[in-house]
Amino acid sequence: MKYVIDIKENEEPNAIRYWATVQGLDGCFVAEDSLEDLFANAPDVIKVFIETSNEDGAQLPLPTEFEFRRLVHA
Repeated sequence: MKYVIDIKENEEPNAIRYWATVQGLDGCFVAEDSLEDLFANAPDVIKVFIETSNEDGAQLPLPTEFEFRRLVHA
């Protein structure tokens, strides 16, 4: 199962710089100060979110692939 991660850059100077949400997984998000950290940590965050949800009976498919989409302000 491929999970798509939407990344937004926070314009607030004193906040965490990048915020990412996962399509189809309400409540699953990742926040990091660098894109490198976000790319590195997002797969583990998603896997833990799915495992925890499945323990509660959610029956979500485990990830096999990730796609990162950086959203830009128009």
